[in-house]
Amino acid sequence: KKKKKGSPPSRPSRCFATKVRKRTGAGVAMREFCLRVNARDLARRKLFRRYEPLRVVLKSMIQNTMLPVLVRRAAVDKLNSLPKNSSPTRIRDYCVLSGRSRAVYKDFRVSRILLREMALSGDLPGISKAK
Repeated sequence: KKKKKGSPPSRPSRCFATKVRKRTGAGVAMREFCLRVNARDLARRKLFRRYEPLRVVLKSMIQNTMLPVLVRRAAVDKLNSLPKNSSPTRIRDYCVLSGRSRAVYKDFRVSRILLREMALSGDLPGISKAK
């Protein structure tokens, strides 16, 4: 069974991002692939956005020592009853080109591997190798 030349593999490999970037110039195909890989993270970001105001209010109630203990305890229970994926600590930064979740530079939203490749090829203005 032969695969089409432009189709992504069924399971992402380490070198897939490089292959697609060379073929399409880090275009639409790679972005769509990353969106599929990070669909779970996108759902977490939606939950966080939805519950963020309530979380802020409950946390301020918990930290306010002027309130009675019972009110603060009720706020703790309410905060614990919120979905776990609505917590900001569950959100990960992913590389926008490869979908890699570790060693992602926040300034560029790119992994360390792709950042190095892009800097050496001159794709990032102002970034060069240390002398």
